[in-house]
Amino acid sequence: MKEQPKILEIGKAEVTRNFFGEGRAESGAVRLGNLHSLACKTADQLAAEGWDCAVITRASPSRSTRADGVFGRAAEIVLTFEDHALAGGYGSSVVELFNEKRITAPVICIGWPDQFIEHASSVDYLREKYGLTAAAAIAQVKALLEKQDQIIPRAAQV
Repeated sequence: MKEQPKILEIGKAEVTRNFFGEGRAESGAVRLGNLHSLACKTADQLAAEGWDCAVITRASPSRSTRADGVFGRAAEIVLTFEDHALAGGYGSSVVELFNEKRITAPVICIGWPDQFIEHASSVDYLREKYGLTAAAAIAQVKALLEKQDQIIPRAAQV
């Protein structure tokens, strides 16, 4: 938690960590709500593996804006982190915006499944169980990269 929280205007974004532009593969983490530390931890771990990572904070879950599009064009992979159900959530609005703007960066959405979530003695236990961790996010990035490596471009198939 910041000592002095910054009020974000609806539809605006705050760049917490920008790309370094050192020619490394770029990954962007967009977080909504209280998952800032998770987004930063994920970005730190990806950076340790050679990725150039940026983190932005969004103020509005219901609308993606121009900032998301600019960010999406710069990143090779975008991760969204939201502390609520994924179905119809912020990640979905990012995917819709990318589709509308013809942005091809894949989006990995990290959040709660659209189902009943039981009570537990700690939220950390539940986040571990349902994949709201840096390790789970990184595993999804690696799985996506493996899948992309297996795709043969159409030109090569002829």
